[in-house]
Amino acid sequence: HKCDLRPPVLTLTNRVLPDVCILISRSMSRLVELGYLNGFEVVLPEFILDVVDRFKGSDKGAVSEELDHLRALEAKGKIKINNLSAIPVRVDSSNFQREDKVILGLAQLTNSILITSDRVLRDRAVIQERPTIYVSPDAFGQIKVIHEARKP
Repeated sequence: HKCDLRPPVLTLTNRVLPDVCILISRSMSRLVELGYLNGFEVVLPEFILDVVDRFKGSDKGAVSEELDHLRALEAKGKIKINNLSAIPVRVDSSNFQREDKVILGLAQLTNSILITSDRVLRDRAVIQERPTIYVSPDAFGQIKVIHEARKP
């Protein structure tokens, strides 16, 4: 369904958990720099990094660059990164086959708004009534263009 919400939107959390696709596309840092997620806490659990670690090639490099960019945004005070080091979260490596369910469970555990470009994950989140921001894969290019146009 189409979301007709207009600002201001009341949320009970300022915590977001991006899925792997959002990190690969580098959309997370772009959305922060465009002002959409300033002041938010970005949850980056070790499980997400373990999933990325299984990648090869350009996807792994893209996520590494995105994480560096997010750390730079944290250093500027635009976001706070939470890697859940204070919460003992153990995820069995056999759960890589159920990546969506683990990410959704982590969003539930941390009371995070899920940011995803995966329709199946979005639908699962909606069924569980988990607040979700869906970024269509078609929008990645548009976000990049807007971001580059606004760069000083």
